[in-house]
Amino acid sequence: MSNAQSAKAIPGSYRFRCNRHNAKGKRKCTHKINIPFPGKTFNIAKDAIEAIKIDTLAIPFCWNKMDFSKETVSIVVYMTVIHAIPAPQVAQFMRQLYNLKISHDTVTRWTHKAALNLHKNLGPLKVPYSRRKRLFADETQFRVKGQKRWVWAGKESKFDSIQTFFISPRRSIEYARSTLNIAFENSPSLRKANVVTDGLHSYPCALDDLQYETEIRHIRYVGWDWDPVKKVNNNRLERQWSD
Repeated sequence: MSNAQSAKAIPGSYRFRCNRHNAKGKRKCTHKINIPFPGKTFNIAKDAIEAIKIDTLAIPFCWNKMDFSKETVSIVVYMTVIHAIPAPQVAQFMRQLYNLKISHDTVTRWTHKAALNLHKNLGPLKVPYSRRKRLFADETQFRVKGQKRWVWAGKESKFDSIQTFFISPRRSIEYARSTLNIAFENSPSLRKANVVTDGLHSYPCALDDLQYETEIRHIRYVGWDWDPVKKVNNNRLERQWSD
């Protein structure tokens, strides 16, 4: 990047960009560099669970009052977490097989709590390096008590496993940076994989901050259909959000 403009202050850092950012055609340059404030470093999350804050979510993750035995909870969690059976169906199974009346809301709360505990003990699947591996990253909006929140996620292509997730109060580079860093911390092999994202500008900036080979490996794709030139699309997570 040459002839950088004066810095623009963003959360925790200064941003420099090429003075051709508003040029037309092939002269247009989108390069940006974020530099932390003197004596500071980027606040980058390494674990999704540790990054979740009660004030961010506006709802606590907690067990309901335990009116059932630990064996009952274990059976429910086995069906929901291991076999991914929907909560209403699990509640029906428990009523038919054991004559236990458990609401599907209770089943869902147990599943959330168990998933957090499993993550802390086991973590997501670490994936080895392989040619043509890709990390698909995307974000979507949801509401909690009328307030906007964003959930970020990353899924790798070989095993179709979630490698990272993050919850934030808004979309910005700092949250994209943490989301991608969690994936790289979990599976270092993904630093050599192609990262596929949509057109959100936060992704390339965040990848640059993480010393990723953005110019070589980052693929920005906007759309749902297969791109015959790039030989990729970004609909793996787009479709998952709508499930």
